[in-house]
Amino acid sequence: MKYAYCFLGVVPVRKQPISSSEQITQLIFGDFVEILSLKDGWAEVRNINDNYVGYVDSRNILPVERKRKNKYFSTNMFSYIQMDKELIPIPFGAKLLGTNYTLDNHHFSLPHKHFSPFLPFSKENLREFVLPFLNTPYLWGGKNPMGIDCSGFTQLIYSCFSKDLPRDAYQQAELGETVPSIFAAKEGDLCFFGEKEKITHVGIFLEKQYIIHASGKVRIDLVDNNGITDHSTGKYTHSLLKIKRFF
Repeated sequence: MKYAYCFLGVVPVRKQPISSSEQITQLIFGDFVEILSLKDGWAEVRNINDNYVGYVDSRNILPVERKRKNKYFSTNMFSYIQMDKELIPIPFGAKLLGTNYTLDNHHFSLPHKHFSPFLPFSKENLREFVLPFLNTPYLWGGKNPMGIDCSGFTQLIYSCFSKDLPRDAYQQAELGETVPSIFAAKEGDLCFFGEKEKITHVGIFLEKQYIIHASGKVRIDLVDNNGITDHSTGKYTHSLLKIKRFF
């Protein structure tokens, strides 16, 4: 089959088809992927939402005949979905086709009410989604509440508002409407940081010149036209290069 469905909560996507290879991103429950190749228990896949390519253990995805459009997402940091007679733990942002659905002869149902249709952007919804991530540890390639990287954080949060961002910060910085300065920024804008025009970091602007971002852990710091100031040390940690607006 050409496509597959991620039926586990969080699945590592690796750079090479070996379990010790670097994790470059993750699939979250409900992601559809295109299968590019299969060999020795590994599937080379392309995530339909962001076109990211890597390798996953083929036992962690469910081959399906066609991709489908998800309608809901899980709103609890952690909850469960029932697949046939088994409970599958799923994280915040897991994508759902419905509250009860069948896929490739497997039945999925939600034994809880912690889900929502994809929402229009609002400051209130943004804060409701991002604040529970505070103190989540930084994890290269991570996209879930137990470990997340900077661009995985922005991508996951934006997905709840039906906005599919690319996976990496430098790719995200190529999209959106340019905001001229931090003084013109609005809550929800993305701020991009780096050195000599090379984008290496991204965070979400909050009102009153605060930013929430994943650096060591998910944290809130001050941001100005120069960059991010670590609230605990008072020192600049990241140089501001761009601000982009998507809503």
